Amino acid sequence: MKKKSGLFVKINYKNELNSMGQKVELKHQKGTGELNKYLFCAGTYNKEGGTMIFRAKDIEEAKYIVDNNPFVNMARYSYEILSRNSIVLS
Repeated sequence: MKKKSGLFVKINYKNELNSMGQKVELKHQKGTGELNKYLFCAGTYNKEGGTMIFRAKDIEEAKYIVDNNPFVNMARYSYEILSRNSIVLS
């Protein structure tokens, strides 16, 4: 995704394995509600995990994306909030 302007949220996650080496199924969190708008997103996904990059209109929307996505409770979850020229949070 080409960074033109605004903020971008980069989410990284790795799939979790149980004690038998099987992938743990991701379930929707209760209480997160439904997103009522479309988000611009690009990313990669493979059997090990993935990376997604969302465009946010402001820091509040960026924090909302960080706190309200299906990967937030995974043990191997990380994020970055990027501005046009620098990292805002890590």
